[in-house]
Amino acid sequence: MIIAGVDETGRGSLAGPVVSAVVAWSPPGFFVKESKSLKPKEREKLYSYILESSIDWSVGIAEADEVDALNIKEATLLSMKRAVDKIKSPINALIVDGCHLINNIWLMQIATPKGDLLNPVVAAASIIAKVTRDRIMTDLSTEFPIYRWNANKGYATNYHLKVIREYGLCKHHRKSFIHEKPDSR
Repeated sequence: MIIAGVDETGRGSLAGPVVSAVVAWSPPGFFVKESKSLKPKEREKLYSYILESSIDWSVGIAEADEVDALNIKEATLLSMKRAVDKIKSPINALIVDGCHLINNIWLMQIATPKGDLLNPVVAAASIIAKVTRDRIMTDLSTEFPIYRWNANKGYATNYHLKVIREYGLCKHHRKSFIHEKPDSR
């Protein structure tokens, strides 16, 4: 029986996509920590190890405009579905981090709050999602360097909020997440 873990990252960000990952993996003898408890270099190292040793993996993305159009919960579930739809290996079940099951998936699913802390395949998915999203935000930072997404990953730091107030929003911001509505660029 092949069980895959599903997790997302970027739910609370003011900019950029929600990124979800699915990992079908037979964990090693050590327990993989979830992505937030690891330093970036540790995540990068585990990212490569997980990709090389997994049975299968994939990533799904919901862009900022989809977050605005759907809401964060539905956009997250959409990114998860997109990730699951890309899996090529036969999977028997999914352990989904959180309280919600993925819509229109015909696999057995178990929604597990704090699943990334409790299950190594969900923790592996959290690492793949986090590294992927961090790389996306670093790339977007070259297009819009004023926001410093390479450092804040689109989250509401004091600097990011200050720049939004001074220069406005860009196409990668989630307009529904910004309470003060500055001009858009």
